[in-house]
Amino acid sequence: MPAINSRSEWGARPAKSIHRIPTPTPRLWVHHAADDRQGAAAVRAHQAFHMDTRGWTDIAYSFLIGNDGTIYEGRGAGIAGGHTAGDNTRSHAICLLGNFDNRAPTKQSLDSLVWLARHGTDRRWWIPTLGGHRDAPGASTACPGRHLYAALPGIRARLAAPAPAPPPAALPVHQEDDDTMLHIIRGDKRPEWWATDFITKRHVRSEKEAASAVWLTTAAGGKVSIGPGNQAHVLPQSEVDSIPTVT
Repeated sequence: MPAINSRSEWGARPAKSIHRIPTPTPRLWVHHAADDRQGAAAVRAHQAFHMDTRGWTDIAYSFLIGNDGTIYEGRGAGIAGGHTAGDNTRSHAICLLGNFDNRAPTKQSLDSLVWLARHGTDRRWWIPTLGGHRDAPGASTACPGRHLYAALPGIRARLAAPAPAPPPAALPVHQEDDDTMLHIIRGDKRPEWWATDFITKRHVRSEKEAASAVWLTTAAGGKVSIGPGNQAHVLPQSEVDSIPTVT
């Protein structure tokens, strides 16, 4: 999961002033930086240009995203930007670092755009309309570049789909309930070693392998590992054979 690099982490200058706006905003705009500088140094350079040359109070954008998927906090959530003329108090903006008239955005940057749009929606920062800057009322611009603009319908489709379910939490190795505690076993008629929670079992090459690093997917879908301290057991072959095998 991406993390948002705070202003202090990328070395932001203090804003000259801050104007708070109501959230969630009804619009979220996507921009491009129109040059290919990357990293925290590029974000600092954009802030310097916006403050020193444009005379704005801070970097224009709410958030920025690099080619590698790194997310940078710009003005942040709930603060009026300088990104979209006529709409700065009713919207937020995410800027992807790059010139997307010349090339396509990276997968990492688009994945972070989806994550950030979802995250901001969950935090009630905005409604994820995700329009291109050129779509803003009264705008006369090619921003966010033809390649990024062409990618926006697919990004909106990803946002409309259910978010991927988080992976199941790992079950603890040791539990009081013997039915879910993992064991190392083999049958009394055959030499194979197995890792098992007595619901499902997985074949391992030796007792030593089982005791060191084995993952077992349980019938409930969780994963648990066997580690040092589990005792090996020899059980009647019929009992071992009756436990379903995980492949």
